[in-house]
Amino acid sequence: HSDENPLVVIQLDIVNAYPSADRQAQFDVLAGRASKSYDNGHVHMGDAIPCPDSLRHYWSYFESMQGTASTLHFSDYQGQAHKIACSKGGQQGDAFETVRFAVTTFPSFGRVFARHGACTGAAICDDVFIVAPLAEGLALAAELKQVLKQDLDLDLDVPKFNCFFPGDRINDDDHARALFQNALQANPQLACLSGMDAGISTTGLRVAGVPIGNDEWVQQFVQEKAAAVQADVGKLDIISDGLIHYQMLRFCQNTRLAFLGRNTPTPLISDIFAKVDATILEALCRKGTTDAHGEWTAVFRRFVDMKLQLPHFRGGFGVTPNAGSAISAFYAASVSLVQWLGFCSHAEQNFIDLARTWAPGQDLANPDQWSAPILLALKQAHQVLLTDFGC
Repeated sequence: HSDENPLVVIQLDIVNAYPSADRQAQFDVLAGRASKSYDNGHVHMGDAIPCPDSLRHYWSYFESMQGTASTLHFSDYQGQAHKIACSKGGQQGDAFETVRFAVTTFPSFGRVFARHGACTGAAICDDVFIVAPLAEGLALAAELKQVLKQDLDLDLDVPKFNCFFPGDRINDDDHARALFQNALQANPQLACLSGMDAGISTTGLRVAGVPIGNDEWVQQFVQEKAAAVQADVGKLDIISDGLIHYQMLRFCQNTRLAFLGRNTPTPLISDIFAKVDATILEALCRKGTTDAHGEWTAVFRRFVDMKLQLPHFRGGFGVTPNAGSAISAFYAASVSLVQWLGFCSHAEQNFIDLARTWAPGQDLANPDQWSAPILLALKQAHQVLLTDFGC
């Protein structure tokens, strides 16, 4: 890549992905054999299509569920019953459908990526990412848009695409948009992507629900999520039953930030999470005492907060503190990643060297030489757990 053709991360979006995939194409993948031409004629009828052998054991399940058109029954928020004819894809939320969607789209992704050697990428079900120089990445996205429609009847929602310019070489969104427009004008085949201009950013990108970018952008992202939780906590004050109020806070509101907690570097979010914890504790005290808690001393209030956050087996109410648990959750998740990458890069294993691909220049066996931000955050979390929590 270069100054005029910088490295970018392009995030694609598929319209109504799970219920829209062509079922014949899905069954072709399960059968491991093409029943028609795919990939603009690169795959002919009768050609083999890659599919994990283990998934074929469930052929009868998929055939019974989706081998013929079906009728979906559901009730709306007013209790009104509705019927929808279903002849494509499957229902999001079905764990098996998640697996089958990923397996079905993989051959199409793989074939298109193979023709664009300058690009790498990853697909997490319907979240697709391209890492490449700008021009090459846009060319791949344009071809993928055409192939997915022809092969799987899937539409890419171009206005919802995002294009992130990482690093500090380009730190101005206007400059990034100018480079994007130049790339479009240089290749007429990219005209179908002109609507993604609004998704261009030099500060950050959300990847599978996790904020990736500079510290300010990540903190703003987390702050917005935390503010939404705090607002919803206040809305629950209307509940008159104290037990139901407690359960709604503990199981519904207090858990909403757990995913961010284990996937976002802890030093960036601890203070934000602590404010959410304080909001939840205040709501519990307010409801539990009918606003009489304002007369408590500071020492007694700290004691009550401790009892609310202690687990049941230690005599508490089990409202796990987000600020504290996020540290251990991030540490455990990151250590698992390092361990897995190290295992998959071992010379005696028949794996691609994933550590070299996803952690280039990092000696995973030597933390003193780590320089990647996520690994440095892991070291900091390790030190906090040792010094502040006595682990």
